[in-house]
Amino acid sequence: MSDFTSFSDTITAGGEEDGYKSLNAAVRYIDNNLCEETDIEKAALTAGITADSFLRFFSYMTGMTLKEYIRRRRLTLAANDIRGSSERIIDIAVKYGYDSADSFSRVSQSSMALLRRSTAKTAGS
Repeated sequence: MSDFTSFSDTITAGGEEDGYKSLNAAVRYIDNNLCEETDIEKAALTAGITADSFLRFFSYMTGMTLKEYIRRRRLTLAANDIRGSSERIIDIAVKYGYDSADSFSRVSQSSMALLRRSTAKTAGS
């Protein structure tokens, strides 16, 4: 699986302006709390804007919803944990907010299918 890096890493690599700094701080907050329930209000407060504005700005800047970003980050971190630890898969799945090994399996399989389709489209263009 392709490693889905933190959006804040991408912003930092591209240089920061005021708007980016706010978004970057909020994304760092989210990334630091991926094993917990996401508090969008706190993330927005970190960015200095309302939750609605934060969600719209995030989608505009990243091309994905915040929910999708969090899902991808959790899945990437879970995959890294599976590769690099001796923890049981169910324990890792629960750590990243999945209710069961089945739900984790479904999400990871659907993500892999999307990745394969995206890779095939890129290779064909």
